[in-house]
Amino acid sequence: MLNAALLANALSCVIFGMIFVFTGPATAMFLGDPPVWLVRVLGMGLFLNSVHLVFIARQAVPKKAVVMYFVMGDALWVIATVTLSLCGIFVTSTAGSWATMAVAISVAACGIIQLRSALLPQASANGTAFSAR
Repeated sequence: MLNAALLANALSCVIFGMIFVFTGPATAMFLGDPPVWLVRVLGMGLFLNSVHLVFIARQAVPKKAVVMYFVMGDALWVIATVTLSLCGIFVTSTAGSWATMAVAISVAACGIIQLRSALLPQASANGTAFSAR
């Protein structure tokens, strides 16, 4: 379950990373009024995060601290998304707000599965405990 959640998270990051990088102006217009450079920088960050997620998901025994790093990143993403959308900062279009909330829900789901796996190691995909290192 943990490896699947990490890989789903990575897939989401690479898809949105590529969208943000390669269609920055269109993405910015869809969302409302974020600066295009910020959309592209977020895209590059998402792409790098996806590479790290895949690397960790391929490990037989992921380190609990690394999994918690991704959980915290997911939580931060969800909090920032909801805050920006509700406050009308950068995300000012109705369609953009709905889309960002849908993405936030999927990111939260990945984070919750990763958190559950980190707190209950026996819930991991291969049934092994996390490395303490």
